[in-house]
Amino acid sequence: MKQCATCGTRVPDEAKFCSNCGSSTLGPIPQSSNPISAPVESKKKTNTKWIVLAVAGGAAVLTVGILVLTALISLLNPVNRVMKQIESKEYGEASEIYYENVAADPERYQEVYEEASAYVEDLLNRYKAEEISYEQVTEELYGIESVGIFYDELDSCYTIVNNLQYARSNFAQAESIMATGDYLEAMYLYGEVMYYDFENAQAAADGYTKAKDSYRTQMEADIRAKLDNGNHEDAIYLADIALANLPEDQSLLNLKAECVKAQYDAGLRAMLDEVDIYLNQNDYVGALNCLDGHMISLPDEIQLREKRQACLDAFEAYATAESLRLAKSGEYRQALSLAESGLSYFESTRVTELAMIYRSYLPVLLGEMEIFANNTKGGSWASKTNFTDEYLVDNYGNTYSHSVGAGCGSLTYLVNFKYQTLSGTVAFPKGLESDGARSSATLKIFGDGKELAVFANFNEATAPQKFSLDVSAYEKITLKWSCEGYNIWLDWGDFATIFDGEMIPIPIPLPEA
Repeated sequence: MKQCATCGTRVPDEAKFCSNCGSSTLGPIPQSSNPISAPVESKKKTNTKWIVLAVAGGAAVLTVGILVLTALISLLNPVNRVMKQIESKEYGEASEIYYENVAADPERYQEVYEEASAYVEDLLNRYKAEEISYEQVTEELYGIESVGIFYDELDSCYTIVNNLQYARSNFAQAESIMATGDYLEAMYLYGEVMYYDFENAQAAADGYTKAKDSYRTQMEADIRAKLDNGNHEDAIYLADIALANLPEDQSLLNLKAECVKAQYDAGLRAMLDEVDIYLNQNDYVGALNCLDGHMISLPDEIQLREKRQACLDAFEAYATAESLRLAKSGEYRQALSLAESGLSYFESTRVTELAMIYRSYLPVLLGEMEIFANNTKGGSWASKTNFTDEYLVDNYGNTYSHSVGAGCGSLTYLVNFKYQTLSGTVAFPKGLESDGARSSATLKIFGDGKELAVFANFNEATAPQKFSLDVSAYEKITLKWSCEGYNIWLDWGDFATIFDGEMIPIPIPLPEA
């Protein structure tokens, strides 16, 4: 302790002034050898009270002084001055102080950088807590950036702020859109919020799930409405749209599969119904052609295969009964046509036999019969020269539907005793000319080598000759042509052409039904 030389007040060793009188004359406390008397003690006690008060007052004055001094020092600190101007949003003045007093001093720059960073972090936290608005935080960030303390460091802050604002805006919009039933757009907006992962990310995830479930329910209802109306194509189209937005969604995949199957089944029913239209009209050829066309697109469809077999069975039964009915009515050609049309689609011993019987009632043109032996030759070339239907008008102007002839040589038919008569007309064809080199031709008809008829010396002046021969007793019928004249080729046997030559079969009795 020290003691004031003026008033005797004792003060702490570090004191510079007397707390009682303010004197700066302080010194050590003097030592006394005399005993202290009672009156003197009483006086000291009285002065102590004032000494304490004086000391307390002096300490208070000192504290205030220190605070004032500290404040003055703080105000004079350029780092504090920069931050003060930033807090006051006086960014121009902050920038001026920064460049004049801080930027060139590494220690001061580091200090102001750390304090400004802490201020920005607090600013972001306040924005996240929604204590300040998007406009406020961006305004402050732009202002702080203009001071010059930061370069690219604030880019991430802008990103955080903008993403958060975008997410908040999308979240609010998603909530509003959900109420209107636009679930797909709501899904998109909720998904954007989830991507930027702000404080409502979980709420956005819950909203997305709700929107997704609502979208699925809505699309399933629309798809099923189309499906129930038989509009399979539109139902599949909607299912594809839904799956584009909810890929691999099992519920939608199952519904699409149901739509595809319904479309397939409907198409198959339409095919079978179309076939039935032909069957109801006994048009089995039309039914089979229709089925074969459908089986090109659906080759493995069992129902089409089964339908075709049923159609063939029905066709065989119909061809058997109906052809026999026609034949007994004398309509042999129609009966044969029906039987042959059936045999082009199915194999049937019964129908094959019936077709042979029906043919026995119909004439057969020579040109349609199979030639058993062909010995016709033309001149030195030795080529076969028989022809069919080359001439249809004779030298008298008569018109025919069929003709058979040859240059020279013979044609043999195997008739096997199945034919009753051979008939036709032998005539000189119109357009040919006979002369000295080609004076005439002769046709002879043989049955198993026996001469049955001779048509001799036919030229352009010869009149047509009709004939009808009984050939029922012969296995083979041969037509032989020869020529007269001095032409070296000797191939004008066609002067004696057979017009409308036909075999009349020996009819086979019709069977009972």
